Amino acid sequence: MAEVHHFAYGVINPVLAFILSFLGSLLSIVLAARARGTSGWSRARWLLLSALALGGTGIWLMHFMAMLGFDIPDTLITYDLWITAASFPSAGPRRASRPSATCWASSNLPTFR
Repeated sequence: MAEVHHFAYGVINPVLAFILSFLGSLLSIVLAARARGTSGWSRARWLLLSALALGGTGIWLMHFMAMLGFDIPDTLITYDLWITAASFPSAGPRRASRPSATCWASSNLPTFR
């Protein structure tokens, strides 16, 4: 069995993955806080953007960056562009479908005006 190199390009991939995850989470919190001061369709729009920021930037991009640093010697690892791109939209709506997390975030955060 081949040896797996988790950090094929050094620590740059895990560090970038962490930074992207942090920025996506921060953006999601800011957008959820903006939703707190609105109602109706505007609130839904802010919460949807918050879910996309968390799922898209915070989770999907973090995992993709970490996968780029994965290496197995003498094995060609490729990523299909269309499958990878198709997995992106599914990351955000799954977060939006959890009302308990969304309601908690929008009700306990400061309002930005």
